[in-house]
Amino acid sequence: MKADQLFGSIESGSVHAELGLASTTRTLLLFLKENKIVQSARRQLDPEDITLLLERALSLYERPGPPGYAHPSDLALCAYLYLLADTAHVEAQKLIERIASEGRREFAAASAVARYFTRLGSSTTLAHVNKNPEVFVFAGRAAEWAATTPRVSPMPEGNVLSENPALLCVASTRQASAGRAATVQTHA
Repeated sequence: MKADQLFGSIESGSVHAELGLASTTRTLLLFLKENKIVQSARRQLDPEDITLLLERALSLYERPGPPGYAHPSDLALCAYLYLLADTAHVEAQKLIERIASEGRREFAAASAVARYFTRLGSSTTLAHVNKNPEVFVFAGRAAEWAATTPRVSPMPEGNVLSENPALLCVASTRQASAGRAATVQTHA
């Protein structure tokens, strides 16, 4: 999908309409995860697309909205943050952190999505883990992440598996809840 088609779908098309139905941050993230257009774009992102997405997200965030009301681009910005969150692009991570820390009222949904991703940890760190498949983490934090993220699917025997290759796979939530370190593996 070309960038202009993606921008149209996200900012005023079917993606925007679907995201408008979300009443909570968790539901919004679930809609983003399950949306076919967003998932297709996510699989096909290349460095040039990431730069275009970053520029578009930044321009929407810096564009003033009507005073006292939700910004008309709030949901579109959520979708762009969702797409940018899994990249190792440093500027994308800075934008996510900026939106999370500023917490502008007119971007209530985007601020909540950005805070969610900053709590998960930056993708720069996740990209580093992808290069080093066996990394040990303090598993108490990993268990908290696994329990709260809608991107994680429960697996048999307390294991969790991320559907997103850029995210971590925690070896055992039982180990994590016991406060022991768990081996973290990545899957391509």
